[in-house]
Amino acid sequence: MQKKNIVHYIITFFLYLLAQVVFFKNIALFEVAFCYIYLSFILLLPVNTPKTSLLLIGFALGFAVDIFYDTLGIHAAACVLVAFFRQPIIKLVEPTGGFDPGSRPDVKELGISKFFTYCLIMVLIHHFLMFFISSSNLSYWNWTLLYIFASTICTSVFIVLIQQLKGIYYRSRR
Repeated sequence: MQKKNIVHYIITFFLYLLAQVVFFKNIALFEVAFCYIYLSFILLLPVNTPKTSLLLIGFALGFAVDIFYDTLGIHAAACVLVAFFRQPIIKLVEPTGGFDPGSRPDVKELGISKFFTYCLIMVLIHHFLMFFISSSNLSYWNWTLLYIFASTICTSVFIVLIQQLKGIYYRSRR
């Protein structure tokens, strides 16, 4: 990876972290659906990112969110799990011609339906682990499942919406 790209991803890392902590931390639709937009960073890394790097980046991002949310490693564990399953899930939604080296699994590469499927699966994995660890009690499993599904839909819609807005912005700059 080139030095210019590394700087770009470091800045993007901190922008997603800042957006999560400042704006999306306080978004709770009906006190059931929470939005964790920071997952976009892991989802949108280049497809040829080595697994070890993905796991370390996932841990670093999750740990940084844990610091601001005071959640003792819940986000770090969930992000590492997302990073672990990322490559097999990408294989499920891979375009017929495959990915070009260095390309990202975004709306532009996958199309809206495949990207939404990819996003939904990855966010569901993250939320399933995160909410079951945070509940730490199976007696409230029905509420936990409600949180998981509502938050998965909320987060996925926001991620896809941001992807669409970025696409519109870049097309208008041409």
